[in-house]
Amino acid sequence: ERIFGYKNLKIDICCLSSSLNFYLNIDYDEKINPKKYHQFKADDLVESLNQWIPLSTTTNLDLFLSKLKNENECLPFGEQILTYELQGEKKSLSYSINRVNQNFCDDKKFVEWYSRLETFLVFFIDAASTIDKDDPNWVIYLLYQQYQNDNGQICYAPIGFITVYLYYAYPEKKRPRVSQVLILPPYQRKGHGRRLLTAIYNDLRKDSRVQDITAEDPSDEFVALRDLVSLELCHKYLPDLFSKESILKTNRLTKEMVEKARDICKLNKVINVFICIVLFIQLNLF
Repeated sequence: ERIFGYKNLKIDICCLSSSLNFYLNIDYDEKINPKKYHQFKADDLVESLNQWIPLSTTTNLDLFLSKLKNENECLPFGEQILTYELQGEKKSLSYSINRVNQNFCDDKKFVEWYSRLETFLVFFIDAASTIDKDDPNWVIYLLYQQYQNDNGQICYAPIGFITVYLYYAYPEKKRPRVSQVLILPPYQRKGHGRRLLTAIYNDLRKDSRVQDITAEDPSDEFVALRDLVSLELCHKYLPDLFSKESILKTNRLTKEMVEKARDICKLNKVINVFICIVLFIQLNLF
């Protein structure tokens, strides 16, 4: 986006890590004078930014900082389905994955909080859009990092999320579709995306009504991630069908492989898994 009418413009947008309360500060050296420059007016920055940042955003720094003391009161939303630890620079860090079930639209507190979380989509994903929070078919998976604040209190910061829409599949099935995927930049390339997507597959595969899991307009990066997760699921739950020996024996993707991968792992794109295994065998990596 282009901004017109300011010299040395600086826009600061700050966000508290747990409550996701926002602070906006706009600073510049000079603003264009319409009387001097043929009625040209500077862009209304607040009005423009209000399209993307939460309406609750404050421009009062003291008010914003006063909310820091309450960050430890912001507990994770949803039902915890997985916890894990990763080694940080100085110590082991704890993470949890929570599922927020359908009909969360009735939880006003969550809807307001999640609306603030969605703000990050605008900054990190091109042409991103928000979900209809009144639609009862959305399920949201949240990834939290546990940390201690300066007072030694335990806090929980959301560092990523995936939204899933539960489509109907004839006659009495449902077909979850992964819609939005975001891991915040400081936490990318650390295995969080793989763990989050794997947790979603493992969570949904327990539901006998789920036919298979698809994705909405997946990026190349997501396709690569999904193929990796699919390969791991097949190797874990269908070791006989997707073993090196089985692949070399059949030398093709069989109907049984497709059906088992769909029924047990809820996979939609089994051909990619087969190609990966064949490639790994040829490279002596499997």
